[in-house]
Amino acid sequence: MADLVAQNQGNNLIKEGYANGMTYQPARELTPGSHNGSIKSISFAVDSPNVFMTAAEETASQGRIRWFDIRGGSGTIAEHTIDGQIGSCTMNVKPSLRGGSYPTSNALPDPEAAVLSVAAGKSIYFFSGFSQHPSLLLRRIEDLPRDSTCAALDISSRKFVTGCKDDTHVHVYDYDEKTEVDVGRGHHGPVWIAAFSPDGKLYATGSEDGTIKLWKWSEGQYGLWRGE
Repeated sequence: MADLVAQNQGNNLIKEGYANGMTYQPARELTPGSHNGSIKSISFAVDSPNVFMTAAEETASQGRIRWFDIRGGSGTIAEHTIDGQIGSCTMNVKPSLRGGSYPTSNALPDPEAAVLSVAAGKSIYFFSGFSQHPSLLLRRIEDLPRDSTCAALDISSRKFVTGCKDDTHVHVYDYDEKTEVDVGRGHHGPVWIAAFSPDGKLYATGSEDGTIKLWKWSEGQYGLWRGE
């Protein structure tokens, strides 16, 4: 059975096709030809179902982040060139916003309340995750000692974690000072993905060794961890 997707146009849901007792409009391809290489990641803006970002390969040494508004249908609304091959593209949101209490369209949100973290080569790029700030580069951490495979940011503590292809550790950096402050050891293969828990008190890493590890990121007792 073909993949089918519901699509809003204005206030009316166009219905076409039939599957599992429901009618849907078939999936629609957006902006054909906008990407020149493999699309590695897609993330929606945290405050809008109409704006999303893609991370794609462009050449052997460059990638590109593009912002789309599906209401326009005329292509990208913004883009940013990334140096190096993109390893991961992760949306990080402040715990206070994770319940969906986003600012209204009449008030510009704090651009750092939601951040898109992009790992590419020896750099980490941090973009605002709001639809009202397309392509706003908040910070670039560059000249890291290793090629990064992933990056996850805890906005509240202003720290981020990365993995790399050249060792088996989790590297913790200060977002403002751009310096490494801690190293997590325990994996037996390169770390390819990292993510913070919704409350920001825990982060998880996945490795080439086939394991997932959970790292406590808070003081006192938390879950299975006792307080120090």
